[in-house]
Amino acid sequence: WLKRMQDGTGTNGFLLKLGADNYNTASPPSTDTNPRYYLPECTSATLSGAAIFAYAGEVLRKIPALQSYAADLTNRAKLAWARADVTTQGFTTFETDCDDGDIKAGDADMDAAVQLETAFIASVYLLASTGEQQFLTFAETNYSQVKPFSENWWGPYSTASAAAMMYLTTLPGVSSSVSSAIQNSKSGMNYQYSVDDFQNGTDLYRGFLEEWAHHWGSNQIRATAGNQNLEFIAYNVNPSQEATYRKAAFGYLHWLHGVNPMDICMLSNMYEHGGDNCANEIYHAWFDDGTDWDHAQNSLHGPPPGYLTGGPNFYFSEAASVSPPGNQPPSKSYKDWNTGWPESSWEVTEPVIYYQAAYVLLLSRLMTQSVSATSITEREVGSSMQLSPNPCKDVVHVDLPEPSTAEDQILIFDLQGRMVRRYAPVLSAQRQTVDLSELPQGMYILRYASPHTRYSGKMLVKRD
Repeated sequence: WLKRMQDGTGTNGFLLKLGADNYNTASPPSTDTNPRYYLPECTSATLSGAAIFAYAGEVLRKIPALQSYAADLTNRAKLAWARADVTTQGFTTFETDCDDGDIKAGDADMDAAVQLETAFIASVYLLASTGEQQFLTFAETNYSQVKPFSENWWGPYSTASAAAMMYLTTLPGVSSSVSSAIQNSKSGMNYQYSVDDFQNGTDLYRGFLEEWAHHWGSNQIRATAGNQNLEFIAYNVNPSQEATYRKAAFGYLHWLHGVNPMDICMLSNMYEHGGDNCANEIYHAWFDDGTDWDHAQNSLHGPPPGYLTGGPNFYFSEAASVSPPGNQPPSKSYKDWNTGWPESSWEVTEPVIYYQAAYVLLLSRLMTQSVSATSITEREVGSSMQLSPNPCKDVVHVDLPEPSTAEDQILIFDLQGRMVRRYAPVLSAQRQTVDLSELPQGMYILRYASPHTRYSGKMLVKRD
């Protein structure tokens, strides 16, 4: 899709945006017949495309099977860079008013400072991939004008440029004075959601944010705060405090997983994956209020598992009429719902893509321990195990990929994660028939557990 956005211009720049000209929605998306429209090329999009392709090219070129694909992305980034050089008159004049709002999505314009920041990001990864002098010159000339260095505040709001800045310090040809300046600036940030707050016990739940930071998308800020701590480790800054940086990062991850004042896992519908009290609803056209994907516990399907919601929003616009999230302390300004206008739940529970990016980055960087050969493998219902009928009434048949053993168990949980039934299977049988006649109507999770494998799936018990 990004390649199409570049190819559509005929200039190697990028089209600004694609979307509908109204707020009509449909669930599932396959029923949406709204026409989509492209907006013309703009420097905001061209620089974003250059940075994205440059970064992807640098990462993927290290995977042998993807080197040709990575080379294409890097080349596209170079072409977009060359186009931006022309349209910005040497990165001095940026288009900042391309989006008139007729296409109904977020404002795609970026101000001049953010566009320069984006150009810096592109230059760093193009330098890494190509070694070309033009990118080294640009990066060394402009790093001091770009956040976070320009403000000497490595907060959680310029994360892409902060990551590029630290990566720049590792690249061949970069002057020692530039590398030292960046490293020294980063090294003084222990007061910024880091060691100082962790050691002082500033937050009872070990995921400290200032009160003002509990704004729209605060869960992204927490995930980013965790990532900031791991940057110290990745680039060997203040190495004597490595263990504390890691603990601080885990604190932010645990906050998102449920160690917070609401005792809620901020990921949607994680009951089948160990969650006890999860986000049941997310604001999204597909998983809209009243659809089959509305609610994890009382709709037919529920939303997909693992989407990070926006999080507590102390500045929620409808606070006077919807409480919570209104009239709550900052870290509890949250409600688990997905109602549209005028309740505006999107300000709290919408799972925006960059929230997911920050969370997945944090999670993946902390998943460093090797998995033992005897660990349990969790398999979803589907190709491995079949439940039928589903919905069911008094019995459900469980078809397994292999015969049962004496160590196996059949467990049934409600959607709060509480076990409500336990059965011993019929030995050496691949089809198990489970009596459900005493269960109330509702959604349940059936788990078939063996010593090294678990099969699990959701089932709906109906009494109609």
